[in-house]
Amino acid sequence: MTVDREVRLTGVFAGADLETVHAVGVAFLRKHVARPVPEPCDILVTTSGGRPLDATLYGAEKGLLTGLGILKPGGTFLFAAACEEGIGGSEFTDLVMRGLGHEAFLAEVTAEGAPVVKDQWALENLAKAARHGEILFWSDCLPRDFQQSALKGFVTPVESLQAGLERAFDKHGPDARVIVLPHGPYVLPYVKNGNEVKE
Repeated sequence: MTVDREVRLTGVFAGADLETVHAVGVAFLRKHVARPVPEPCDILVTTSGGRPLDATLYGAEKGLLTGLGILKPGGTFLFAAACEEGIGGSEFTDLVMRGLGHEAFLAEVTAEGAPVVKDQWALENLAKAARHGEILFWSDCLPRDFQQSALKGFVTPVESLQAGLERAFDKHGPDARVIVLPHGPYVLPYVKNGNEVKE
């Protein structure tokens, strides 16, 4: 089953051969959400597509993942999320509040015998993005001092999107390639004649 942004049904796929049904559904969805870009970018401006995902950091981090394939390694994410409901559920919030940077967090959760904590996957995704490139983060609802302390090692807070963009251009130069992905997790961008869309 596929739905659009308003959660209206757009397709139903069924049959006895599940692999074929899945392939047909993926091909249908790809026509609607996969978008080629000519080459990877230095700066990716992205969001989680607004509510409900950007209500918390837990939901908003999904806006970074779809851009991994089009942002050059070492590039810069300029990431905006309101987060008016805060960080997320208690388990995710507890993980964030420990104040580990992304490398320390990944080392801890991948150590042999490490326990799996509910919702740790979301912080793993944020760490994966932080490992790929710098994340300049703007939120008008999370206090900046909180961002600087609790999110240190994952994101770098910026005062505004303009300030973040200026910082990214300072790092990558005036000819840096920029891609804007306003609907984050609702689009599957890929490099034309390069990275294929992963299923």
